[in-house]
Amino acid sequence: GTETIGVQFANGTTAIMAYDPKCKQDPYSNQVTGMSCISMIYDTSGGKSPNTTSKDVRAYNNKIANAAFKLNGKIFGQPFIPELYVWNACTFDRNTMTRPITNDPDDLAFMQKYGLDYCLPNVDTRAGAAKACGSVNKMPSLSDLAEIANYLYDREDIGAEGEVGGLNLNYKKVSSIFGNLRQDFAILSGEQSSDGI
Repeated sequence: GTETIGVQFANGTTAIMAYDPKCKQDPYSNQVTGMSCISMIYDTSGGKSPNTTSKDVRAYNNKIANAAFKLNGKIFGQPFIPELYVWNACTFDRNTMTRPITNDPDDLAFMQKYGLDYCLPNVDTRAGAAKACGSVNKMPSLSDLAEIANYLYDREDIGAEGEVGGLNLNYKKVSSIFGNLRQDFAILSGEQSSDGI
């Protein structure tokens, strides 16, 4: 439901702006009707380093949470809570017990549309995220998750291949990306060997 444009200001600052075309503006009073009408992530140093949130990368949103965030030169979309997707007939393959399967035509069409290799029985957060993002290919990779984790935990040793113990979140960094969280959270990957960190 949003449109996105890239801009470069005269002073070299680069930005990506997202706006909601459903918002209305009264041309006489200049009042805007709607919520989250515009969001912007901007880099005050343009293409120069460090390209890191809270240093040269900033965000603006007409709500509390940031619209998007930039980390190590990559721009990630606005964090969101995906809707749970409910499959019609997703079950475990009793022969292999490895990945759940479905033969339901609507389930198969959904999987093909959003690039899903398998379903998760009952309600599926990963499928809901794939739908919201438009495809699993538009979701973060496992290496992206490792970069985000290293940033949020003030580490450099978290890799895409496994877990690291003794982690303590930097809540200032978490709130700079996600706003004021009041619950546990997970970041989901589009790679189907793992659901996230």
